[in-house]
Amino acid sequence: MTNLRAENIQALKRQRTALEKHRKVKSMTSGKVEVKEELIEQFYSKKQLVGALNISDAQFEEVKKGMIEDGYIFNQNNSNQYQLDRVQAIEFVKRCGVKSFKEIRKEKNISPSVVVVQTAKGGVGKSTTAQGVAIEAALDPIRNMRVCLVDFDPQGTQRVFLSKEAVDAKDDNYISFVDKFQDWMDDDLETRKEKREFYRNELLEDVIIPTSVPALKLIPSVLTDLSFQLYSSAKLLEKGKQFSMSYVRDMIIEPLKDDFDLFVFDLGPSPDMFLMNALYAATDLLMPATGKPIDFRAYEKHLVNLEYVFKEMLPEDWKGLNSIKTIINRATKADKVVWKNVSTILSVSDCLPEIIQESVAFSQSAEDYKPIQLYKTRKASVREAQNSMNRLYQSYIDVVSERFL
Repeated sequence: MTNLRAENIQALKRQRTALEKHRKVKSMTSGKVEVKEELIEQFYSKKQLVGALNISDAQFEEVKKGMIEDGYIFNQNNSNQYQLDRVQAIEFVKRCGVKSFKEIRKEKNISPSVVVVQTAKGGVGKSTTAQGVAIEAALDPIRNMRVCLVDFDPQGTQRVFLSKEAVDAKDDNYISFVDKFQDWMDDDLETRKEKREFYRNELLEDVIIPTSVPALKLIPSVLTDLSFQLYSSAKLLEKGKQFSMSYVRDMIIEPLKDDFDLFVFDLGPSPDMFLMNALYAATDLLMPATGKPIDFRAYEKHLVNLEYVFKEMLPEDWKGLNSIKTIINRATKADKVVWKNVSTILSVSDCLPEIIQESVAFSQSAEDYKPIQLYKTRKASVREAQNSMNRLYQSYIDVVSERFL
């Protein structure tokens, strides 16, 4: 090593040490940001529960009667229709003999589902899709899942949408997984197994934050998470694939597998070490696409890149994915070129049946930093956008659920 290079390293080290001291002093007075969310109160109608559970009106009334006798008090809307809150709906489902994912997983000793949402271009709805699937799953009283949304896009979109206080909060108010990873990255494979409880406690206490949806938790990202690429790539050269691509599996999924039933990863467009780590831990891959010409070409190239990743990049013991699905976003029949490309994707790819149409409601959602599901309005465009996200979730969760059956 040259003297100049050594001096450069020492200069950076001095700056980093000084900043760490500053941060420690600051943390003694401010601490981790305390996120106090106004929880979204969700209600479920008789029609929703009867349809989802495939039961008769008489069965609904019988179960409801038993709950009332046990002291449950149900709200009624303006039309005198009964509405159940989330706790009541979960109890109702339980009394109908339907088991939650948590119960099924415990009985069958099944690991959590890990869904990676990724494709090779920005602006095609990756974050909206990941967020939509995670929120719908967290609001689902039938499967009653504990959901963790993992934001691996350093732009930090998800915490801005899901935490009101995060809109104006600075990055240094949050501790990300990568902040912890910098202290853990040298742990070998055996050490990681021994430290699972330690990782779990660190993540639950310092990293994971609540959201406005009670059953949904978030592992946030910050811009400095880009350093993960630097460190994990260095470990790839030094230690190999198995060591450097199993960080997510060993430090997130395994430690938290008893705390969550579904993990949803929101990733950026690059075929980077975030993607390699997420795919190695994943059970399912969901790829958003649009019919816009530049997006269409990027989707085609992405399939080529993924094939190479699966064949050459991932560790030899990678078992593969249970499902690889494409979801069409921002579709419009008004643009013939776009719709022709959409039709091509539908004909050659394994796509989900629900097509998310271009809508001003999604644009407004992005402008307001508010997930579409959390709007309370009778506006037709918003209701249709909400319904389309629910239909997307219902079709996709059936795919993800196959391994539980």
